[in-house]
Amino acid sequence: MSTMEIQAPDLSGCRVLVVDDEPALRVASRRLLSMEGFEVAEAERGEEALAKLEAFDPHVVVTDLRMPGMSGLDLLRAIKTTRPDIEVIVITGHGTVEAAVQALQEGAFHFLLKPVDPLELLVQTVCRATERHQMARRIEALVEDREGADRFEGMVGSSPGMQRVFRLVENIAGSDAPVLVLGESGTGKELIARAIHNRSRRARRPFVAVNCAALQESLLESELFGYVRGAFTGATSDHAGLLEAADGGTLFLDEIGEMSAPLQAKLLRALENGEVRRVGGVSSRNVDVRVVGATNQDLERAVAERRFREDLFYRINVFQIPLPPLRARGDDVIVVARAFLDEYAHGSKSFAEDALELMRSYHWPGNIRELRNAIQYVVAVSSDDIIEAADFPDGVKREASATTPAMYQDLLDLPYGDARAGFLEQFERLYVRHRMEQAGGSLSSAARLSQMDRSNFRRLAKRCGVHQRIAG
Repeated sequence: MSTMEIQAPDLSGCRVLVVDDEPALRVASRRLLSMEGFEVAEAERGEEALAKLEAFDPHVVVTDLRMPGMSGLDLLRAIKTTRPDIEVIVITGHGTVEAAVQALQEGAFHFLLKPVDPLELLVQTVCRATERHQMARRIEALVEDREGADRFEGMVGSSPGMQRVFRLVENIAGSDAPVLVLGESGTGKELIARAIHNRSRRARRPFVAVNCAALQESLLESELFGYVRGAFTGATSDHAGLLEAADGGTLFLDEIGEMSAPLQAKLLRALENGEVRRVGGVSSRNVDVRVVGATNQDLERAVAERRFREDLFYRINVFQIPLPPLRARGDDVIVVARAFLDEYAHGSKSFAEDALELMRSYHWPGNIRELRNAIQYVVAVSSDDIIEAADFPDGVKREASATTPAMYQDLLDLPYGDARAGFLEQFERLYVRHRMEQAGGSLSSAARLSQMDRSNFRRLAKRCGVHQRIAG
C-alpha cells in the first residue's frame, strides 16, 4: 500500500483535513502540505472534523488516534460509515501500534508513528492516499454503462481475453489459495487483485498492497514483517508489518519477481507456517493472509535461472491469471478511452473517427496507464468538442501506422479460441470499413459490393462500431 506502483497524482484541487489536538503539528502539517499544492483545513477534535466534512469535502483526512473526546479510531469509523470514499491516514505517538493496526483493518489507508520524521513522510503518504482516491474515481467512471460493454469490478472489457480473465476471477475468488497475476506494466494487475479480494469471503477485511520493486531489501523486510523497538537505528518503537495489517484479508505483492533471495525464503516460511516474526523479535505472531502476487517477468524462466525460488513459485502459483495487453483486446481500447474521456472532459467531448482509428492502430506499450495519460493530454490540448487524431501526442501518431503487425503478433500468443475470435473481430472491422469507403458511405452499395443482404450488412457494421457514420 505504501509503495504501490502508481502514477503521481494530480494534486490540484485535492483537499486534506488535518485533525490533531496539538496545534504545532497541525500548523506544520498544513504549511508543508500547502506548499505541495494541497488545499488544507484543520480541526482540533474529532467532533469538529465531522462537522467540517460536508462543507470542506476532503479527499484525505489525517488524524491523530488519541485525542480528547472522540478518538481517531471513532472518527475513522464515522467517516467510513458516511463517506467511505474518503481516505484516512492515522497518526499515533503513544505506543498504540495495535490500535493503529486495528485502524488499518477498519479501512484506514495507512498509519504513521509520532514523531513523523522527516515530515516529508506525511506528504508522501498523503500523495499516495490521493492517488488511491483518484483511482477509485476512475474505477467508478469505468463501471458506467459504456455502450453495452461488459463490466466487472471496475473494469470494462468485452474482448475474449478479458472475458476469460473475468471468468477466472469469478471462479477462484471463493478459494483461499494464492494467485499469481501475469501481465505487462499498466494492464491492471492490481485491479484484478482487488476484484479477487472484493468477491472473496475476506472482502470485509483489509486489502494491503506493496510494490516489491520500490524498496531496498532491508526496508521491504521491515515493511512486510514489521520490527521491534531497538531492531535497528531509528527503531524507537514496535511497528507492525503489512503481513499483520492484512490479517484476515489479502496481501497484494506487486512485482514479486524483484524480491531478493533472502526475503523470498522468509516470505515462504511465513506463508507455510501462517506466522510472522518481526525484525529483531523473538516471538512469532499468527496471521491469516491470502497472497496475490503479480509480475511482468517470466517467473518460470527466473526459476530455471535460479533468480526465483522454485518452492516459493509453486507456493504462490496455485492459480494463475494472465492479463492480455491492451493491443490484443480489440475495441476494448475504445470503450476504456471513452470512459477516461468522460472523466477528464466531464462528458463535454467526443472522438472523431480518425482518433478512433489511431487508437485502434497504436501498439499501446504502456497499456491502460499510457492510454489514460494520452486521454489526459488530448483533453488538455484540444479546444474543440471533437478530439481528432492530430490532437494525440506525437509519439502515438508517429508509431501508430507501424504497429498493426505487432498487434496481430500479440493475438498469435493468445489461446487458440481467443486468438481466432480476435482475428475475426479485427477482420470484420477492416472489411466493413473498406467496403463503406468504397461505397462512399452508402450502406446499400456496401452491402451489394459484399454480396450480403442489406439488413445483415447493417448488423455487421453496427457490431464493428461503424454504424454511426453510414448512410443509405
